[in-house]
Amino acid sequence: MTIVIDTSGPAARAMIEAASSVSLLRDLDLLLVGDESEIAATLEQTSHDPARLMVRHATGGTSAATAVAAQTPGAALVTAAAAASVVAAAAKGLTRSAGARPALCAVYPTGRRRGARKDPFVLILDVGAAFDASADDLVAYARMGAAYASRISRNPQPKVAVLAREIAGKLGPDEAVEAIARLMDDPSIDCIGAVGGLEISYGAADVIVTSGFLGNTVARLLEGVGSVAEQLAKSAQDSSMRWRMAYKVIESQLESMRGLTDWKEYGGAPLLGYDRPVLVTAENAEHAALERAIRLAAKAIRLDVVGAVAHGSQS
Repeated sequence: MTIVIDTSGPAARAMIEAASSVSLLRDLDLLLVGDESEIAATLEQTSHDPARLMVRHATGGTSAATAVAAQTPGAALVTAAAAASVVAAAAKGLTRSAGARPALCAVYPTGRRRGARKDPFVLILDVGAAFDASADDLVAYARMGAAYASRISRNPQPKVAVLAREIAGKLGPDEAVEAIARLMDDPSIDCIGAVGGLEISYGAADVIVTSGFLGNTVARLLEGVGSVAEQLAKSAQDSSMRWRMAYKVIESQLESMRGLTDWKEYGGAPLLGYDRPVLVTAENAEHAALERAIRLAAKAIRLDVVGAVAHGSQS
C-alpha cells in the first residue's frame, strides 16, 4: 500500500521526519510530495529506509499532493495543510466514492470507551467541508460516520446522534428533526436521537452529525476546554498561598487534560466521501501525532474504510 504524504507548508520538515521514522517500523510505501531539494536535505539528517521512501517533486502544495494521490492506485493521502485547503483540493482533484456530500470529521476523546479497541473517541461530522446541511446530508453523514467508526474502532454498532436543541418545547433545527426521524426508522443505524453540546463530552454517542458551520464551532470550542481550565487555574493561584499550593498539586493533571482534549494530538481526522482515505492532521502537529496519522491512513486502506463508507452512504 502507498501513503502519499503532503510535505508542503510549515509542517514540511516534521512530516518528512515522521515519514522517516515510520519507514523504519512499517512495511509501507511512503511517497513524499513537495520540494525535492528540501525533502532530500531533511532526509540526509534522518534515519530512514530508502527502499520505503519515494520522492515526487511538486510545487503546487496540497493540490499537487492531492493530484499525486488521485493518480496512485489505492493510495491514501496524509496532509497537515489547513482544512479549508484540503477540502478545496479534494473537491477539485479527487473522485467522490458515493453520491453523498463529503464530510470533514473531528475526533474528540471522552471518558467512555467503545468497541473492541476500547476507543475513547467520538467522531463529529461535518466540521467544515460544507457550510450547511440538509436532512439528506445529515442522514448520509450518519451512515458514513457509523461505517468509519465500525471499521476503525471495531465498534460494530456505533451509537449515532444528531446535534440539536430544544427551545420553548420545540426541537430544532427542522433538518435535524427530520434526520432523526429517518435514522430512528433505519434498522441499520443505532440512532439515539438528539444530543446537545454537553453530551458530546460525556460520550453519549459515538458518532455525532451536524452542519459544517455548527460542527466547526463545536469542535473548536471542545478543543480549547483543557487550555481554558489550565488558564483559569493559573489565574486563581495568584489570589492566595492556598491556591498556589493547590495549583502545584494539580498542574500536571491539568496539562494532561489539555492534551487529552486536543483531538489533533491523536493523529489525523478523516475527510470522508472520496475514493481514497484522506487524513488531515494539525498544521502544528508534533512528530508522534504525524506518525499516528500515517499509521491511521495505512489502517484505513487495510480495512477498506472507503468501501465501507461508500456502501454505508448508499444504504
